[in-house]
Amino acid sequence: MPDTMEFSRKPILVLGASGYIGVRVVSALAGRPRYRPIEASRHSAPPVDATDLNAVTVALQNVDCVINCIAGNDRAMVLATQTLCDAARGTPLAGSFT
Repeated sequence: MPDTMEFSRKPILVLGASGYIGVRVVSALAGRPRYRPIEASRHSAPPVDATDLNAVTVALQNVDCVINCIAGNDRAMVLATQTLCDAARGTPLAGSFT
């Protein structure tokens, strides 16, 4: 049976968890007894593409909040943020960027 302390820790999804800032955010959260960071990135298991609405929607399941540490070019960062907002609202993407 899992430790009951683990159940009382607040689950926080960290998008871009394998990047420079994301690694540090995950480490800081893991060092706090109140939080349980959930790592999400292209390199996590399972991999999470922050621009894929279905992948982000699945990653958002059973978390209390999200910290967005996605990095990239302007287009990728805007698309990832739009995808996160759409997944959080439960609505499809309003459009795409070219």
